[in-house]
Amino acid sequence: MIIKQDDIKNLLPSSGRLLSLDIGTKRIGVAICDDKRSIATPKLIINRQSNLKDFTKIMQLIIENKIVAVIVGLPIDINGDSTIISKFVNNFAINFDNFLQTNLIAEIPIILFDERFSSFEARQIVKSKIYNKKTKFYDDISANIILEHFLKDCQ
Repeated sequence: MIIKQDDIKNLLPSSGRLLSLDIGTKRIGVAICDDKRSIATPKLIINRQSNLKDFTKIMQLIIENKIVAVIVGLPIDINGDSTIISKFVNNFAINFDNFLQTNLIAEIPIILFDERFSSFEARQIVKSKIYNKKTKFYDDISANIILEHFLKDCQ
């Protein structure tokens, strides 16, 4: 079930771990929060292969980590308008929802969440001395920023 931002408070389970995705055409960043939803942690970067393989890997993470909802970063432009990539992400979310409904016993809400500037913030963190890891990819950090913003907005 895909949930719009306006319906979050009514349809999101009140407790449990959340998984966040930063969807790209080449990589998917993944972050997860704790049961109390106080700490978000970058988890991994999935190198895109195919929807079936990517969906299966994400579903395994959902099962292993007892995830109650998935937050998908929706990249919209600075004016709040859709872009080509936001349409791509929206289609990804719809297809992933259909995959989960077919392959999981429990229904997992998928929330499309405005992720403006998360990639920019992630790049800044990677470039700063705060982040010690040497990497050229920051998709997991972007997913973490999306999740942190989501958690802050839901308080």
